[in-house]
Amino acid sequence: MEKQGQPGSNWLVDRLGQFNFLTALRERNHVRRTCIDTLNLYHEVAAERPQAGKRERYERVVALRTGADAAGVARLIPADL
Repeated sequence: MEKQGQPGSNWLVDRLGQFNFLTALRERNHVRRTCIDTLNLYHEVAAERPQAGKRERYERVVALRTGADAAGVARLIPADL
């Protein structure tokens, strides 16, 4: 087994690999939390506007999530969606 500091040692690569794992774990948790929050927001919008169509609900969720106004939402969402 190679020791730290010896030629050919990959201890630095091993240490950096651990940080990459932690970064990936944090990113995964952030994405998970964002998805849950956005889905909850969608359910709130659907409850507030039961007669609204899917696109109108989606536009409202985008507006609430991003803080964009109607023009901003129109730029964010493709017209053919």
